[in-house]
Amino acid sequence: PLSQLRAKHGKRRRHRPRIRPPMIRPVRPPVEEPLPVLYQGGTSLYPSQPAALDSTPEFTPLVVQDKLLEARYEAFKKDKAKHFPEKPAIPFGEYNPETTRRIGVVGIKVWNTRLFDAHGNQMPCTVLWVPNNRVVKVQPTTIPNFRKDPTPLWEIQVGAGFDEDLEERPWWRLTPEEKEMLGDDTLAVACRFRVSEDAVLPVGFPITVRHFVPGQYVSVISKTKGKGFQGVMKRYHFGGGPASHGSTQFHRKPGSRKGRRGQLLKGTPGPGAMGNQVREKVRNQLVHIDFKNDLLYIHGGISGEKGSYCKVYDCPIASRPKFPPNTVVPFPTFVPREDEDLSQMSFEQCQQRAPPKFKYFRDAAFVHKQEEDAQKAAVRAATKRQ
Repeated sequence: PLSQLRAKHGKRRRHRPRIRPPMIRPVRPPVEEPLPVLYQGGTSLYPSQPAALDSTPEFTPLVVQDKLLEARYEAFKKDKAKHFPEKPAIPFGEYNPETTRRIGVVGIKVWNTRLFDAHGNQMPCTVLWVPNNRVVKVQPTTIPNFRKDPTPLWEIQVGAGFDEDLEERPWWRLTPEEKEMLGDDTLAVACRFRVSEDAVLPVGFPITVRHFVPGQYVSVISKTKGKGFQGVMKRYHFGGGPASHGSTQFHRKPGSRKGRRGQLLKGTPGPGAMGNQVREKVRNQLVHIDFKNDLLYIHGGISGEKGSYCKVYDCPIASRPKFPPNTVVPFPTFVPREDEDLSQMSFEQCQQRAPPKFKYFRDAAFVHKQEEDAQKAAVRAATKRQ
C-alpha cells in the first residue's frame, strides 16, 4: 500500500531546478598598444617598450607616401572619366528623366480594335477618348519626390468630360458642391495627379492627347467590371470537386480551407463579391494617336466597361525607358501653335504612329501554312472531280 511505500522510501519530493550562481568574470583593463608610426627619435615602427616614448625627445611623424598607389589612383580616375563621363546637370525647366513627373489625362474607354504595323503584324488595341481635359486646381504637398530629388511634389486636379453626356455615375464624379468650389459647371469628373515642381501647370490650362508621344509606355488606372457574388471557381479559378464517382453536391465547392489548429486565416480565398475594384496596369505601349478626334490607341486590354473613366499617365517604372530613343518630350505639356487649325488639316495629317516593334512579319509561317492548306484543298477537289 501507499503508506508502506512512504514509510520505506519517504515522502516524494518535488523536483526543483538547480539555481546556479551568476558567473562573475574579472574585468581586464584595456591594453594600450603602440601606434605603428615612425618617429624621428627612434628606428622601429613598433616600439617594444611604450614607456620609452616618454624619454624620447620631441618628434614629428614622418609621412610615408606610396608613389605606386598614387600613380594607380590617378590612372583609375582618368580611365573612369574616359568611360563614365559625368553627365551635365539638367537646368530647371527642362525634362529630367530621373526626377521629373509629368501630369496625366482622364480618358473614356470607347472600344477595342486592332491595328497593323508597316510589316503587317496585327496589334490588339484599346481606344480611349480624352475629352475636355484642363487644370482646375493646383496645391502643394509635403510628399517627397523619391526620385533623387528631395523637393516635395505638387498635386494638380484635372477636370474632364461633359456633364450633360454623363449617364452613369463614375467613381470620381464631381458633386454640385465641388463644381461650385471649382467654379466650372461643365466638367463631369476630376482626379488628382502628383507632379514634380518643374511640371506644374496653371489653372485653366488645356491638356490634349499630344501630351504623350507615340511609342512611349503609359500606366492606366481604371475600375474593373462588377461580376456580383461569385463562387471560388470563377473568382479564384479553383478546380472544384470530382464530377462523378459518388460526388454529391460537391462539384463547385471550395473544399477544406482551414489550416493548422482548425483556424481560417485572414485572406483565405473564398466566395464573395467579384470585380468593381480599382486596378492599375503598368507599362502599356501607346501605338497610335489621333489628335483630331482626341483618341489614344493603347496596345492590349484595359480593365473596365465601355464608357468608363480611367487615368492615363507616364509609366512610373524608373528602371526602364518610358520614351523611344531620340524623342523630344513635350514638357511640361504640349502647346500648339497659335496659327494651327485642326479643321483645315486632313485626317492623315492628324495621325501619329509609333515605329514598328518588330522589323519583320512574325506570322509568315502561319501564312505559308494557309497557302499549303489551300493547295491541298484544291488537289482534293480536283481528285474528287476526276
